[in-house]
Amino acid sequence: MATKVLICGNAPTLPEELKGVNLDRFDKVTRSNHWHPIPGYDNRCDIHVISVNQQIMDRVKHHRNRDYWVPYVSNPAIMIGYVGKPAQWMITKWERLLSRMQIGCRYPTTGALTIWKAVRLGWDVTIAGFTFFNEHYKSEDKEDIHYFKEQEWVKPMKETRHEPSKEKKWVNKLVKKGKVKWLKF
Repeated sequence: MATKVLICGNAPTLPEELKGVNLDRFDKVTRSNHWHPIPGYDNRCDIHVISVNQQIMDRVKHHRNRDYWVPYVSNPAIMIGYVGKPAQWMITKWERLLSRMQIGCRYPTTGALTIWKAVRLGWDVTIAGFTFFNEHYKSEDKEDIHYFKEQEWVKPMKETRHEPSKEKKWVNKLVKKGKVKWLKF
């Protein structure tokens, strides 16, 4: 039987999507980058998928009881200094090229790479907290791209090289093929 995984993005919709959900029905729950616990919710995290930068690394120092996937680093030992063990997955050069071709963009987000890897592992993939930076979630003065309060080190989407519309198209194809499903939609 395939591993049942819930991949949590950081979109503003995540708290509403997780409301009342029993995470015990999943074998694994992933969180990405700067995720923050949501008060009053099950904040389980079995796999923390991170893009290595100092702000993220300072947050993970004390979390040794979870697995780490580090898609943009080719040396698993980088995590030893922070959590006392190597990362369980880093993206190889071949995987980087393959993921870019399959997702359809040059710099996929950490969330897209997590979905890509879980599908490649043959897992039963459910996703929540992905809006692909939909215009509906932007206020006049800022982009609401995460469910938690934005930090000064979080770049606005227009300053990144991500292509959310291409990621959305790719995810929709996976949903049509039955390889990915939405938790609530």
